[in-house]
Amino acid sequence: GYYKDEKNTQETLDSEGWLATGDIGFVDNRGCFTIVDRKKNIFKSTLVAVIVPEPETFLPFANAIVSTQVAMGDLEGLAKLCTEPKVKAACIKELEKAGKAGALRGFEFPKRVHLTTDAFSVDNGMMTPTFKVRRPQVAEYFQEQIKAMYEDINSTTPVAKL
Repeated sequence: GYYKDEKNTQETLDSEGWLATGDIGFVDNRGCFTIVDRKKNIFKSTLVAVIVPEPETFLPFANAIVSTQVAMGDLEGLAKLCTEPKVKAACIKELEKAGKAGALRGFEFPKRVHLTTDAFSVDNGMMTPTFKVRRPQVAEYFQEQIKAMYEDINSTTPVAKL
């Protein structure tokens, strides 16, 4: 449960008193339980349920790529770089290398990226006080960009003809 927070503790208990932690895991052949993700990392689109793992779980250096903050005077120049197709392609290439090293399956590789100069912070609500990304808030903030990336994928992905 939650320390000194009876309300949230009660919300996580089911009718039989089981604590719903939100962890997703499996029991291996030795009987050991391994936690692999969090239930909150699963979101549903109109077509499919998508599991978005935390970058740290599969890419040792993904955070350096995903959330690097650059201290420089030319923010306008950086913003322009964020829109350059070659820069986006280079990021995807690096993420693919990291994904292969992390044994990702093909469908887990990012197909598109959105680069931004907007920093995630506690002040703008994108991060928790413990510096974890607030996924629902980030998804809401970038909903138009996410929609555009899915539309781009759908418009450029070949469809098999029967």
